[in-house]
This record gives sequence, structure tokens and C-alpha cells, in this order.
Amino acid sequence: MGLALSLFICILPLLYVLTDKVLFDQIKNFQQMSYPKLRPRFFRSPLMEYANFEDGSFVNLIRLNKPYADGIEWGVYETTKSSFCSNGMFKTYDKAKQKFELMIRNGAMVSPLKERAIVLQLGIAMEIPHTAGDILNLDWLKILGDLERSRCSVHQVIALANVAFALSTIRPHFYSVIVNKAVEFSGKPLGYYMTANQIEILENINGFYSPKPNEG
Repeated sequence: MGLALSLFICILPLLYVLTDKVLFDQIKNFQQMSYPKLRPRFFRSPLMEYANFEDGSFVNLIRLNKPYADGIEWGVYETTKSSFCSNGMFKTYDKAKQKFELMIRNGAMVSPLKERAIVLQLGIAMEIPHTAGDILNLDWLKILGDLERSRCSVHQVIALANVAFALSTIRPHFYSVIVNKAVEFSGKPLGYYMTANQIEILENINGFYSPKPNEG
């Protein structure tokens, strides 16, 4: 009896290690199985809505240019640090929108929401394609020219610039040039077109790039 008890005590730590490893492997496998990866077509399709968080993470709502044969047409792509967030693929807008809003709420529990927008409305208003790649290749000088010719509004230009800046497809200095030119053209205050948070960011950019007096 004493020998058996001694052997049990000796192998008990090993049992704990093996049990922990089995549980860890099960959890890892579950996480890999439960976190869906978006199909390749989603990364070449229009961005409909987005939400950006203070820590640099985001949630995107995407609609496929061409739905898959199984009916999948909508996707939610997220990079948040929340354990309660994941990607998703859906056949209907309602289901995808529901997932999108839930991911925003869950993501905001980890990092404050910085900005969100409906990109589709901007694209329709200006007849501009709106995948991230398309926004990267926008001809901003032409857009400002269209503004001067009244082919688009100040609000549309600033809204599109905010989208491009949020997606990091436009440099901060050029972003400030576009917005400042548009506001100068309108003659109205920034608050008419932008949120307080957007104005604060723009003012910080303007301050960083403004000419500095020569020191001593």
C-alpha cells in the first residue's frame, strides 16, 4: 500500500503536465476551427462600412463583387484584440450587418471606437470605386478640380478624404492639404463637416507640418 501510494505521488505531477497539454491542444484546435478565414474574393471586393478603434484595429463590412456558388455574398473582417470577435461570411446583408454591429460593440470593450463610416454612400455620391486599393489610387488633384467646377460637394470631398485617411491610403500631410483646400473653398468652419475628434487630429497634423520659427 505504501509503495503504491509513493508511486502515485511520484507520477501525479506528470499527470498534471499531460492533462494540461491535452487541454491546451484542445483549446488551440477549437480556436483554429472556430475562427473562420475569409475567402480570397473578399479582399478584392468593395468595402461597404468600416469601424476603426484607438489601438489601430478595425472591423470591415464587405460585399463580394461576385457571390460564391453557395450563396455567400457578405463578409465581416476584423482585427480587434477581443476574444469575442471573429470574421464571418454570410448570404444576406441582415446577418452580416448584425455581425458587424456586434463586433463593433465587442471590440469597443477592448479599445475605444475612433471612427466609423459608410463607404458605399460616399462612392455612389461621387461615382468612385471604393475598395481599399481603389481609394489608394484616387486622383485627388482631379477631385479638387471637380470641386472647383461644382461637380462634387465639399462634404463629399472631406468625407472621402476621411475614409482614405482612416484606411491609411493617404499620407497625413496630403490629407490635411485636401481637407484645408476643401474648407477654404467652402468658407464654412471645420465643424460643419467634421467631428470634434477629426478636427483634433487635423489640427495636430497642421501643427506638425506648419513652418517652425528658427531657433536662437
